[in-house]
Amino acid sequence: METLLSQWAKLTRFVERNSDLTFEFIRIYLGLGLFAKGVYFAGHLGSVLTLVEHGTLPVSGVIVAHYVAMAHLAGGLLLASGLLTRVAALAQVPVLLGAIFVVHLRDGLFGASENLEFAVLVLFLLALTV
Repeated sequence: METLLSQWAKLTRFVERNSDLTFEFIRIYLGLGLFAKGVYFAGHLGSVLTLVEHGTLPVSGVIVAHYVAMAHLAGGLLLASGLLTRVAALAQVPVLLGAIFVVHLRDGLFGASENLEFAVLVLFLLALTV
């Protein structure tokens, strides 16, 4: 038990001394995760279209589905590589707001899939990136 606590203390000191590096790792991880989600959405546009059509958006579901896929693909790559990070993060905000308020809010907090909590977390991390 003592070694686990000492390892935790070492990790905590490292994070405190290297907070910039820690945020870089978070940004890279977030970018790769968004890119992976974009690859999934690009391959499954029908499922994205189904999610969008269950919402109450006054725009075409096809346009939204393509925007979601492209925003995650391009924005994820830009975030992961560190290029135009603020622009890439801002392009994700409408997608995450739509995911929260249009798609996942009806499931409520602490649902079986926990998609609402995850979408809020990703939105929070994007806000840290901006």
